[in-house]
Amino acid sequence: MSTPPPCTWLPPLNSHENIRTTMSLEEAPEILHTTPDSAIFIIIKDSHSFQLIPTITTPGFAVDVIFTVNFISNSNNVNFPGLSLKQRFAFPCDALLSSNFYFILFHKITRIMLDYTTEFPIKLGSSIYFQEPYNNNNNNNNKISVQRNNATLSLKIREILKKLKVGKFLSDFTTPVRWKIVKNVVISDEEYEAWNSWYKEKKRADPSFENQYTESISRPRTLDQVMNEEMMKFKAATTSSIQGLEVVKIVEDDSTSITKNCLICLDDFELLESEVAKLPCSHVFHKGCVSKWLQQSHMCPLCRFPLPTPLDN
Repeated sequence: MSTPPPCTWLPPLNSHENIRTTMSLEEAPEILHTTPDSAIFIIIKDSHSFQLIPTITTPGFAVDVIFTVNFISNSNNVNFPGLSLKQRFAFPCDALLSSNFYFILFHKITRIMLDYTTEFPIKLGSSIYFQEPYNNNNNNNNKISVQRNNATLSLKIREILKKLKVGKFLSDFTTPVRWKIVKNVVISDEEYEAWNSWYKEKKRADPSFENQYTESISRPRTLDQVMNEEMMKFKAATTSSIQGLEVVKIVEDDSTSITKNCLICLDDFELLESEVAKLPCSHVFHKGCVSKWLQQSHMCPLCRFPLPTPLDN
């Protein structure tokens, strides 16, 4: 496996506040016919604790947790994928028994499932929109409920699993379940275009980049990467660094840019000898475009090279 890229190479998962997280939980029979890359088996020791082991002896649930993060343009609702993780868990029905102790235990299990899938706590937003399975009338208008904390979320998941297990509860039947978690992060149109243009240019320059990117967003981020994302949240560059950008002329053999167009507005640089703004990382843009960008984010739209911010001192 190739070495994971630096975190600046991937969209930052925790650097935005406009978040909508939607979850759904439904029975998925096809899971029983697939072999997971890895699985975590949860065995309940007593009503207070559980352990993780490599084999399972008690039938109950096989749950595929599928966690994705999409970055969505503010106006035209198009997606840029930022994360795609999957992990299988198996645990017995005991966690659904009607007891306060077992509810606390199940609450711990749901947190373990989330943490093991992502390897770190990803911000889900202040509210989680839970889409319940189809009802008995096969009405496609699924009910959406809002869960505002982890306790009510665990209670909702426990309630849905009990419904899926009706008639089979504590039997020798394993119920296959898909738990989908989709975090949609709304970003500005300028930021979306920058990421999308960066991706297209990388793909054009390297035919293997698409597969490399897919592989990269299918791995959990390390704690160091996440901490770095927190430190590099979008904030304006200093006025002096924006005003001090080097102005250069585009020439025919120019090597300061991998493209001949501005990757913020996507328009071509009009003519050879036209003047553009050059960042310290050597990427060039229309001066007006990059000045506006740097008033919102201190990082290069293409490679995320950081410029100074007022907080650096």
